[in-house]
Amino acid sequence: KRTFQIVRVPQYSNLTLTSNITTPPFNGSAGGVIAFNVSGTFNFNGRTINGNARGFRGGYSPRADSNANNATTYVGNTSNTAISGKGEGMAGTPRFMWDGYNQVDNVVEGMPGGSAGRGAPANAGGGGNDHNAGGGGGGNGGYGGLGGRGWQGAGGDVNSLTGGGRPGFRSYLTAPPSLTRLIMGGGGGSGDANNASTGVKGGVGGAIILINAGSVQGTGYIYANGGKGDPGVYGSAPDGAGGGGAGGSVFLNISNNSTTTITIEAKGGNGGNTENDSGSSHDPGRSSHGPGGGGCGGIIRHNVPGTG
Repeated sequence: KRTFQIVRVPQYSNLTLTSNITTPPFNGSAGGVIAFNVSGTFNFNGRTINGNARGFRGGYSPRADSNANNATTYVGNTSNTAISGKGEGMAGTPRFMWDGYNQVDNVVEGMPGGSAGRGAPANAGGGGNDHNAGGGGGGNGGYGGLGGRGWQGAGGDVNSLTGGGRPGFRSYLTAPPSLTRLIMGGGGGSGDANNASTGVKGGVGGAIILINAGSVQGTGYIYANGGKGDPGVYGSAPDGAGGGGAGGSVFLNISNNSTTTITIEAKGGNGGNTENDSGSSHDPGRSSHGPGGGGCGGIIRHNVPGTG
């Protein structure tokens, strides 16, 4: 399945920013992209272009009771309570999503074989498998982080430690990414939640920001960072934490020499910590509840004559 978002970009002769710019979060159909096309001078005027946590969405799973440690299921339906939801990325949209503001139930699984399990679909993070494993971090410029292993109490085999969500993959293989194809940061996978009433969400990836201009002036700031994963906490009983969203992609294509100072960030979001977790208080000798894997960094490309 492929979907397409058509972005209408106005043509400016010259442009001076008079306020900060933020894109709406990606909702599966629109959002997550900021684009400027200026034939003359683009003046940042000290303003900020903000695409933090506006890209591919993080995964989540509703709270589900399960004490079955499961390190082997890489893909399955969300109805399987022993596995947790994957993040969103190039390979498709899982059933359960978190855009940083709203929980979304798409009703359908959205991925071949199901949208839960520890496997990472392309640049999205895999979900933490039960019991209380962390979700994997999203990918883009590199690989996301591995989700932490789960708690081995409640009948789990201490000698067969449960793995967390797999790391999201980088958005290109060997050569640097093409300037004609840039990717939003992959969403982090959800942590397993048998206690948290609204699930444990993965972080949202960073947006795509494109600037095509004759020249640039002024001081400016461009942010396309990934969002952090949810902490795995519910009162005194911890859950697996969510994986961080990956940094997005920024491309500056400037035709003429320019005198300017532009700060650009496309950092990956932190994986969630597992809070209120003393480890041994639940069952001595068994591992603690899993933290989320960190989101990887995004991609920054520029073609600006006279700059490094």
